[in-house]
Amino acid sequence: MARQANTLFLEEWLRTSSGSIINTSADQSSLPSARAIIQAWSELRDCHQNQSFEPHHFQALKILLDARASLHVADPQAKLLVSILSSTNLVITHEAYPLLFRLLYIWVRKSFRPSSALIDLAVETLSHLLATELGSKKSPEFFSEGILLLGAFSFVPSVSESSKTVCLELLCRLLEDEYRMVSQFGGLIPDVLAGIGYALCSSVIVFYARTLNALLGIWGKEDGPPGSVSHGLMILHLVEWAMSSFIKSRSQDKLQIFAEETLGTSKKDHVPFAVVMAAAGVLRALNRSTPSRQGLQILSSIRISAENRIESVAQCFISKSRDFENSGGDYATSLLLQCISLAVARSGSVSSRPALLLSLASALLTEIFPLRRLYARILESTHGSSGGLEPGKIKEHLSSVTFREAGCH
Repeated sequence: MARQANTLFLEEWLRTSSGSIINTSADQSSLPSARAIIQAWSELRDCHQNQSFEPHHFQALKILLDARASLHVADPQAKLLVSILSSTNLVITHEAYPLLFRLLYIWVRKSFRPSSALIDLAVETLSHLLATELGSKKSPEFFSEGILLLGAFSFVPSVSESSKTVCLELLCRLLEDEYRMVSQFGGLIPDVLAGIGYALCSSVIVFYARTLNALLGIWGKEDGPPGSVSHGLMILHLVEWAMSSFIKSRSQDKLQIFAEETLGTSKKDHVPFAVVMAAAGVLRALNRSTPSRQGLQILSSIRISAENRIESVAQCFISKSRDFENSGGDYATSLLLQCISLAVARSGSVSSRPALLLSLASALLTEIFPLRRLYARILESTHGSSGGLEPGKIKEHLSSVTFREAGCH
């Protein structure tokens, strides 16, 4: 896993940390040449000067994004992108907006000191587009790239507090009102979560609680994105990244708010698997940090709260589970058990508590080593019933992150 201090693009780190497959072995000969990149920027300048967006301008955007690993977007180029987005005479295709947003994201994340005045202008343009154009476009990519860019802008230290406030207020409103846009597009979840992560680490904390509620509650909303083990791991490492930042910067106010909103009294809108993984992210960050004497007391208190929260969720599961060996029958329970086991495997040292141990035992029996289900399938096949063992599914289970880490850690 990449070191957090070197994390440039948070969404890429989340994909890697969750075990998502990323093609890092692209053929270098297929990447755009320097001449193609220069020509692409020239095409975009012509687009702005002529106030006409043609198909070859869309291709220019794709060429630039194909080179994103090595692409550097300077302030003048970012100004060109903002000018294209803010032009009232240009008719830009719906598919082009996410590409323009992504290029601005590359600019703000790779620039050592991006122009704060230009970011203010970009924030004004972006907020107008998201407020007026999102409804008509109804594009999941438009939504996810907008969330990512809003979070990234709010994360830049030099940006004015007013612009950060605009970004965070709009980000929260979009997450609360338009979350359905990513429900069926799991590949966009890392971008949305990265936008939330940047927002959590912004210097403006007035929207902190709302952002946390979106992170932990979006999975339980009607028509919201379905939770998965991969999403749970992204939550874990997102919280680890944020908590490590708070500890390093000694942001005791953020640490306190996080503990109160996430690890304190349970909230009905917070989904159990997400709460468990967030608490595990806290423990992982604490286990990897070397706090100063001044911060030792609050961090010790947060550690206890994180362990208590995991135990509380486990206790709730045990109290509702009537059949210990068949407790993994439904998807929500199965996901929770897998996340509890992975939380313990990835967070490091966790105090042994009765409900947690019982939950881990249940996870071992039903999720990690599901021998009873396998034997039942064998018996079905021997009696001529339909079904039987499927080697493909067994191989898939043996290669799953749950089996590899939680079962054999």
